[in-house]
Amino acid sequence: MINKYFYILVLFFFCFNGAALLQASPNDTTIYTLVEKPARYIFGEAELLKAIRNNIDFNGNPGLITLKGRLKVSYVVEKDGCSSHISTFPSGYEKEMTRLFDSFVGWYPAEDTGKIVRSMNVIALYFNLH
Repeated sequence: MINKYFYILVLFFFCFNGAALLQASPNDTTIYTLVEKPARYIFGEAELLKAIRNNIDFNGNPGLITLKGRLKVSYVVEKDGCSSHISTFPSGYEKEMTRLFDSFVGWYPAEDTGKIVRSMNVIALYFNLH
């Protein structure tokens, strides 16, 4: 019933991956924020937003019911196409966003200089519950 009144408006779905390093080690665990070819959801941006809208659990996360405005979700797309390191701003919604992102089928990983790399991505969701 609540999904009837729930609208996700996307300010932007902007993957930024690449040159700025968040983490480095000899085992190639670098996370890029700028890349030549950004990571993308395997079924496309529209299906990603539809999956979020249709699968978000308001009953288990009462804070989401009162959330109005923008929720930024940052995540890393790994080389194998899985998502990890999920965080939100404002904070406090990581558990639900992690549950959602873990349920998504997969991602095409980012590429930079012809090789597959780990990349940081951000999606901004707008909540407006009436």
